[in-house]
Amino acid sequence: MPVERNQRGGSPIDRVRQQTERRALEQAKRVPWKRLAEAADKHTDWQVFTLWLRAVVEAAGSIPAMVAQEMESRTPRLLERIRPDVEEVAKNGDGPGTRIWQDVSRWAEMNVFMGAKRAGWLDAVRYYSSMSLRCMKVWSHWEDIDRRWRAARRNTFQTTRSGSAKLRPWSGCQIPTA
Repeated sequence: MPVERNQRGGSPIDRVRQQTERRALEQAKRVPWKRLAEAADKHTDWQVFTLWLRAVVEAAGSIPAMVAQEMESRTPRLLERIRPDVEEVAKNGDGPGTRIWQDVSRWAEMNVFMGAKRAGWLDAVRYYSSMSLRCMKVWSHWEDIDRRWRAARRNTFQTTRSGSAKLRPWSGCQIPTA
C-alpha cells in the first residue's frame, strides 16, 4: 500500500514522529540529562508493570488476586476506585486489560511523574523511555504474550501465585519491585 505524501513532504506518520522528537528535544533542555535519564528509566519500569497488568487481566478476563495485591502495593487505593469500571468492561467482553492499563498509566503520570509534568518535560520522559531498547523489547514481548494468551483458553489460566509458571514469560522483562 503506497504511503500518502502531501505538499510538505513525508508521510503524516513521519511528520508526527518528527514533531514528537522536536518537542522531546526542546523539553529535554529544561532538565539535567541525568535526571531525565532516571525519569525515563522509571517510566519504562511503569510500562513493564502496566503491560504485565494488561496481559494478565486480559487473559484472565478479571482481576486476579495477585494483580489486586500488586496494584495495592504500588498504587494504593486505585483499584477500589477503578474495579467497578474494569469489571463492567470485562462483563461486556470489551477488554478489561486495556482499561486497567490506561487507568494505571494515567495514575502513574499523575502521581509518580507529576514533577516532570509541572516542569514541562513529561513528553521528553515519555519519548526517551519509548526509545530505549528495554521499552521496545517490553512492548514486543507484550504483543507476543498477548497473542499467545488470547489463543489459550481462559479457563486454563491460573490466577494464583501457584500458577506463576504461566507468568514466567514476564521474568525476562524485570518487573520492577514496589
